[in-house]
Amino acid sequence: RLANASPGAYTLDAFVNATSVDDTARQDCDPQSSEDGTLLEKCALPYEFVGTYDELDPANYDIKLQKSADPAVSARAFAIGLGAASQLTALARGLIADSATETTVLLQSLADTRRVATAAQLRIVDASVAADDAVSGDPSTDRLELYITGACASLEGETPDFSGLASGSDTGFRSYLAGDYQLSFTRTDTAASPVVPEILLSKRVTLTEGGVYTLVIDDSVGGVQPVKFLSLDDDAALADCPAPP
Repeated sequence: RLANASPGAYTLDAFVNATSVDDTARQDCDPQSSEDGTLLEKCALPYEFVGTYDELDPANYDIKLQKSADPAVSARAFAIGLGAASQLTALARGLIADSATETTVLLQSLADTRRVATAAQLRIVDASVAADDAVSGDPSTDRLELYITGACASLEGETPDFSGLASGSDTGFRSYLAGDYQLSFTRTDTAASPVVPEILLSKRVTLTEGGVYTLVIDDSVGGVQPVKFLSLDDDAALADCPAPP
């Protein structure tokens, strides 16, 4: 399946091609037609599009991405390998500059996991351009961290579950008991005393037994804050905590 986490105002065309197809030549996108060596094409995918799974034979392929309806920008292809009985998500991330002559969006391939009847499987993927920008001023002391705590819990005295995140980071699937949790994505200045995390994104999430959840940390259009979650798998029940009295 294909997903678009590239936070531009443009749309993307995506093709699954045999490896013999030209990697940079633009293609006409029309799902009703067929081109030599093209097995699948999806047209004008908007930001935050999450597709359904398509069946393909086990093999090596190229996924070609191009900026829709913009013939001045050449395409770009990324190699993937599909094994039998596997499921894979091809996630486009990053921004294409208005002045670009090439589709520079990066692609991350995410393998899925099996359901576990007695636990929830949760994975967080950082695809945020804005979060990287938030720590770029002083990367030696600023870092991105992720806290997974009880619902609506304070971060005081908490240790981050994941530290040093960057765009493209993937926590992998972790097992959790069913219940409510707080997911807090923060920028932390380690040179400050005391160290107080700046919360960039915080949501309460409800996980159920047997659920598989992939949440992508993504941006507002333009690759700017506020950041938000994009759900790829089971539709995660996300909510804000009640305002204090």
